Amino acid sequence: PDCVLTAVMILRVSLALAVYTGFCFSSDVILTLRHQAASTSGRLSWVVSETTQSFNASETCIVIVDMWNRHWCPSATERVEALAILINETASAARDMGMLIIHAPSDCMHYYSDFKQRQWVLGLPKAEMPHLKPHPDPPYPLDSSDGGCDVPNANVSIAWTHENDLIYIDELDAISADPDGHQNGQELYNILIHRHLKNIIYVGVHENMCVMNRYSIT
Repeated sequence: PDCVLTAVMILRVSLALAVYTGFCFSSDVILTLRHQAASTSGRLSWVVSETTQSFNASETCIVIVDMWNRHWCPSATERVEALAILINETASAARDMGMLIIHAPSDCMHYYSDFKQRQWVLGLPKAEMPHLKPHPDPPYPLDSSDGGCDVPNANVSIAWTHENDLIYIDELDAISADPDGHQNGQELYNILIHRHLKNIIYVGVHENMCVMNRYSIT
């Protein structure tokens, strides 16, 4: 089946899902999807539109991207701490609805090598990857070519060891990130095929770095 990127879950969408699931547990997931496109005339600006769409919970997964326990940029660590609480609440509500939660902290798979959620992923059959679909890459609103840190003289390093401890990992969740930095999505695609998943919701940080550059199997 085609793998459809249904939403990049940002703070607003995360809250909307948590509130919705708190009142109505069902097989349907209703999300507010935000589309942002660069203007085609005049000075650079961004045109935002929103729509609502429903998905079958059993065919939907949430991929938690790079919500590390620590970041080399101090302000990034602070942002992750605040967002982790909301993502955990959202994941809990989504899990109760029947959605699969996939924890994907890059560079941390050795930490989880003995976790059964990791071993389950490694034991899945290897699925044949689809061909990449071409898509345009519009400019980002902010220039993050220097790493994006707003703290002067921050020392760039791999400061993280595992996912933020504020995010609960259930025994029925999955832990996955392609090894050696090769983000081709093979492990994720294996999960999608095995569980017959059609919808992917990405959450985490940072949207202009790790999230948008995560996988290209959409």
